[in-house]
Amino acid sequence: MTTVAVRRRAVQETITAAQISERRACRFVGVARATQRYVPRHDDADLRARLETLAMLKPRWGYRRLHWLLTREGWQVNRKRVQRVYRVAGLHVRRRKRVMRPAWCGRAHNGRPSGGRSTSCTMRSARAGSSAR
Repeated sequence: MTTVAVRRRAVQETITAAQISERRACRFVGVARATQRYVPRHDDADLRARLETLAMLKPRWGYRRLHWLLTREGWQVNRKRVQRVYRVAGLHVRRRKRVMRPAWCGRAHNGRPSGGRSTSCTMRSARAGSSAR
């Protein structure tokens, strides 16, 4: 049992199955009663929906720039909260696709394997029988 939701479910199942109190069920499962009774104060559904729409409109913007945009729209939201909701929603900055170009692109190429570089010195010495340097 790793997540809080799984622990809470285990406590509820223990309460219904064994007909015991919440205090005893929490002690049995090993969960603090404060964790069992915790109710989140903020509902992030509307913030998440707005972040998803903004991320669709601006796919190259991260959570920091989206936070700036939200504050410009009048949202009273913390940057860390925007970062958490952005991460939980599975959003991330879309990277640009790399354009695959031929290997010779950008260099002088005239159809020869050498690419047009001069090899006359080495060819002369190789024809003469001496070793090429």
